[in-house]
Amino acid sequence: MGHLTLHLIGNLSYYIGNRIAQTGYVRERDREFTEEAPPSKEEVLRRLDEAVDLVVATLEAETEESWSEDYDAVGAGDTVEDRFSIYLRCATHFHHHVGQMIYVEKALRK
Repeated sequence: MGHLTLHLIGNLSYYIGNRIAQTGYVRERDREFTEEAPPSKEEVLRRLDEAVDLVVATLEAETEESWSEDYDAVGAGDTVEDRFSIYLRCATHFHHHVGQMIYVEKALRK
């Protein structure tokens, strides 16, 4: 669960934080899954809260015109052409991995 959460933090921090909010975040995607000494649960949850807060603040700063501004980022794919599309892509990506976490958690309870 921790590695998937680190992955979600990296995803939001790069695609929204770096590319839209201009935070300067540098993503190390491979480490999201392979970190041998990952941070504590409390630290991971703190980082997740920060990433979500950043996305909310960035969303609130959007204007009617900015939603359709061009968007470009390594790894975003050919279907992401504007800001609206990357927000939607990040939301569905987040939902996908949270679903995986719920599935694993339920399976571990059995």
